[in-house]
Amino acid sequence: MSKSEELEYVDFEVAKEDWTVFKLEDETLLKSRFTVGAILKKKGTVGEYNVNQNLFTVAIVPKNLWGPPATQKYSREDMFRSIEKEDVKFQCVSRHVECLSIERRFHGQYKTRVGDGIKNDLVY
Repeated sequence: MSKSEELEYVDFEVAKEDWTVFKLEDETLLKSRFTVGAILKKKGTVGEYNVNQNLFTVAIVPKNLWGPPATQKYSREDMFRSIEKEDVKFQCVSRHVECLSIERRFHGQYKTRVGDGIKNDLVY
């Protein structure tokens, strides 16, 4: 039996899906939200889930930081080379969780945490 045959999709409902907002030292706002696309588990198990998720992040940049529109296309490498400051101070303005109902038995929450990037933990 292949690994994919050992897995099954799990029914879930999203009860709440909010944005977590971070304010950077230059007044830029980063809004971040995890969205669950699918939940799988091994057949015959309870409480061990494999979560397919997407991270959406939006930057709201103050107008005084806008430059003129680009006249050429830049590669990903070009953009990384143009980083002016790697370690930016920030504060969490609002921290929200995504609330799920899994198999109508468990109620889980995705909690956002910040370390070496924005990460997500499922807690039930």
